[in-house]
Amino acid sequence: MRKIKWFQDPNQFYAIYNQLMSSRPKLALSAHLFYSLPLEDTVYESVCGQVPGLSGIIERGKAESPHFENIMRDLFQSLYSLQAVCRPAEDLTENARFVSLPIFDVLRNEAHFARLHAECCGRAKLAGCAVLEFADRILADLHTLAPSLAPEKPAAQILEHKSQTLQQELTRTEKLRRQYEAAPSRDGFLRASKALAKAYSTAQQINNLRKLNEEMLAGDKSRREHTIRDASQAAQKRAQELCSINNSWGMSASGRMEQDIDLALVDEVRNNDLLCRISKYLGSYRQLLEARASSAYIYHGGEKYDITLGKDLRRALSSELAYLSHPVSTVLLFDKLSRGLLRQYKKRERVTRGEGDVIICIDESGSMRSHNKDAWSKAIACVLVEHAVQRKRNAAIIRFARAGSAKSYVFRHDSCSRAELMHAVSLFFGGGTDYVTPLTEAVSLLDKRCVQRADIVFITDGVCSVHPEFCTWLHGKLAEHKASVLGVLLDRGKHLDFTLAPFCKQIFRTSEMEPDRIVHELTA
Repeated sequence: MRKIKWFQDPNQFYAIYNQLMSSRPKLALSAHLFYSLPLEDTVYESVCGQVPGLSGIIERGKAESPHFENIMRDLFQSLYSLQAVCRPAEDLTENARFVSLPIFDVLRNEAHFARLHAECCGRAKLAGCAVLEFADRILADLHTLAPSLAPEKPAAQILEHKSQTLQQELTRTEKLRRQYEAAPSRDGFLRASKALAKAYSTAQQINNLRKLNEEMLAGDKSRREHTIRDASQAAQKRAQELCSINNSWGMSASGRMEQDIDLALVDEVRNNDLLCRISKYLGSYRQLLEARASSAYIYHGGEKYDITLGKDLRRALSSELAYLSHPVSTVLLFDKLSRGLLRQYKKRERVTRGEGDVIICIDESGSMRSHNKDAWSKAIACVLVEHAVQRKRNAAIIRFARAGSAKSYVFRHDSCSRAELMHAVSLFFGGGTDYVTPLTEAVSLLDKRCVQRADIVFITDGVCSVHPEFCTWLHGKLAEHKASVLGVLLDRGKHLDFTLAPFCKQIFRTSEMEPDRIVHELTA
């Protein structure tokens, strides 16, 4: 197309001038898709310094595409804020319009991203870790997100430069137009006309570049969507792993959960394979405890399940208490109360065992390493310790394996720490199985009054014979201390209850019950 040198007709000049000025982009355009508050900007800057590797990967991305940093800032904002508000398209730079917007259009319809936002909302460090994982995944395929017209020249970046040039040319044209209108002359009109022709040519180049960029984006659409979905899924899995660790170990002994993840704690757990595997079970079991503690009507703990007649005002229906609203009807209430005809709720009574302390004996023979039995048993131990601490009771863990291999840890309800509990369950003996050593150690703790009237939870998958004389001695000691032994037998597919029957009051078997149900029964 022949380049226009100038417009000779004033009518044509003003028609083109008005057309360009009406579609002139705003001077102050934002490279960020989403609005953010100054506090959120400060939080993001803080997270970049707190999450290891985040600043480094952003710098690597900026070396390939200067807009990479803005994409990561928008990603953090969309995860951290309750509901990210997008700016209008006319307020966005070319990079934000042609690079960021297509990315977040895909993410809005991605199920993994919705779950990721639910986990990261209001949790800055977790959102930062998710951004780090997302950035690491898309860095290798960054060229698919920002197509290039030439080597190392992204189309959006060229458009950005052309848009800035157009702004400058329109500003110069406007200035020359005002000079011409103030002092009309042939030379003044010629200068303004040439400036307008130059701006018009730049505007046409921008339109052509936009069409070309859109065609390239459409051509790489499936690959770009695949890259974004993979990155979103990886970030969601990473956040889920961190949440699992934090929900498992991010509580103090009192049960208070920290709002955001503890990065130092996460690193400590991830460096220990056993603690990592325990986290797969422990987080959900602790949530079960929290839910049951927050509910006044839980099974075995006061659940209303029927209506009966009686004399208990504490369980009376509200319709019965309505008699108290008038002196005459109050007499009727007392009459029903005296005759035991008061309608009241029937509640399930709490199932109590010793209602004392708890001792958890954990088998650490070599066979416990199979099928994550070691991790599951340690998760049960942690839950039972926390359950005891919440009820202001002491607890103890006894690790055992072959004869003579036993180690006990006592947790007092007023001084139980997370570090002590993590240390107790992070170790593993290995070897054979001997029941006498841990049971003797449990009796020793009762004799020393480290724990009192305890329920002894004995977790094992092995086969071990116990001499009848030892069983007689053990039953005498248990009766003396008002204690009992509950067996948890990991015998899925087998029938080994005879190994625990001589000394256990009750046996829970994985061959008959689901593991989660066993945890429910033990913490009832």
